[in-house]
Amino acid sequence: MRLIAAELLKMRRRTMSLVLPVVLIIAMAVVFVVIGSFLGLLLRSDPGFDGPSLGPIGALQFNVIYAIAGDFVFGLGSLFVIIYTGGIVGGDYSWGVLRNAFSRGESRIRYALAKAAALALGVALAALVCLVLGALMVLLGGTLLGASFGPLNLDAGIDFVKAFALGVLVLLERGAIGFVVTVLLRSQIAGIVVGVILYIAEPFIAGLASTFAAIGALTGGQAPAVHWSQYLPFTIGSSVLAEAHASLQSLTAGTGITATVPLAVSIPVLLLYGVIAMAAACLIMRRQEIVA
Repeated sequence: MRLIAAELLKMRRRTMSLVLPVVLIIAMAVVFVVIGSFLGLLLRSDPGFDGPSLGPIGALQFNVIYAIAGDFVFGLGSLFVIIYTGGIVGGDYSWGVLRNAFSRGESRIRYALAKAAALALGVALAALVCLVLGALMVLLGGTLLGASFGPLNLDAGIDFVKAFALGVLVLLERGAIGFVVTVLLRSQIAGIVVGVILYIAEPFIAGLASTFAAIGALTGGQAPAVHWSQYLPFTIGSSVLAEAHASLQSLTAGTGITATVPLAVSIPVLLLYGVIAMAAACLIMRRQEIVA
């Protein structure tokens, strides 16, 4: 606990800990304002317009509100988590923090696990704040446009907790990958750049591979199947988020050209990737020669 508390204190003093969540919140606000303005123009262009109202399409269920805000927090937020992890972990190498800590006899594995635990707590807290603020933005925008809202009952609250927990798992798994990449490269900039490249490139390649495979299957009259590329480290997180929306009745599951990994399978795979990444980071850090 001593190491975790020390790491949390160090994170609190880092500018990134405030800047990245603020940027995410601002990005959500800008997009929601643009969408709200567009919907407002559509309503005002209606000859029968007598006030802001979305009519029968304006009934927003709580879980749909979560899904709209969650797409930002767990989508764009994943990119920010990789950047943040690379900055925090890589900074220890750049500023000689590790050399000073290990010269005092600190266990390298305990140090890595404490930093990972502190990062997990920080990421979960930031995700909760951003998600709540995003949901409030959707509620405010919907109210201004005359939308009606579904009941905020106990079931809706339980769904929120479940969906939030699954989203945080995705953030932590992607953060763990950023962690091991940064430890391997021993550089703040290199860790961030390589982590971001992997985050962008892998889903793109996986999407192309699964789409081509699905097109070939559909020409033969077969239903879309789960392609092997959907089990890749970053892509599996997208399956968790997509399947979570459907299983929590947040959104109606689509019948796209490609299939996602079922939730009962994607969650264990996601956890396995996270554990492997952290185990690799601990092993690499333990065997590294830490110099000034």
